[in-house]
Amino acid sequence: KGMYTNYANMKKGRVWCRWTIEQEVEAIAAAKSKAIPLAVPEMFQQPAAEELALIPAWVRHDVYAALVAGAKGVVVFSASQRPKFEAHETYFASYLDVARELCGAMNLGQVFLFGERRNDLQVEVTQGPQKVSMVFPSGGVKDPIEYPSLSWANLAYGSARYLIVVNSSHERIEAIVGGLPYGRVMVSDLLAGAKPFVAPEGEFPVDLTPLGVKVFHIHR
Repeated sequence: KGMYTNYANMKKGRVWCRWTIEQEVEAIAAAKSKAIPLAVPEMFQQPAAEELALIPAWVRHDVYAALVAGAKGVVVFSASQRPKFEAHETYFASYLDVARELCGAMNLGQVFLFGERRNDLQVEVTQGPQKVSMVFPSGGVKDPIEYPSLSWANLAYGSARYLIVVNSSHERIEAIVGGLPYGRVMVSDLLAGAKPFVAPEGEFPVDLTPLGVKVFHIHR
């Protein structure tokens, strides 16, 4: 299923990426198929001039929201050089950045593919919207569907834990991550490249920009 968020007029309702992958996962299960759910984000429509600076946030949000929702791969449509698509290079660079995170030294693609999902951590919004909603009449969603503004994947991989948090709202959100062992683990904010820190009380604050993504590596 294509996940062309802007093209589908869901630019202001990007939680639609989560809904899209849920549709794929549910269809695969209903068909008793061994098909693999893939995220197919867009790279073909020229944004307005005032929106060009938003492309990196759109790209990172859409890819990570899909992976958190259960996608097992990403196929960008498309790398073709199209007429009247001057934003190609910005989109391409943004997808390359995410590709390096997934397939490079961070190895996040392997974490999503082979990490074991756990539910022992909590992410609680303390400031900002708790919920987002979407309608998609052409897809049969005429009444609003409400989702939490934050989605996350809590993945055990090797001897470490990874927590990927995605803000699908267009507002800044502050949250608290809890459920960690008291004072016994280090936390690294991978995308920020910040120095590791200790969560002494078993929790730590998170500040997410609109459509922001955080990837935390939790280790001893």
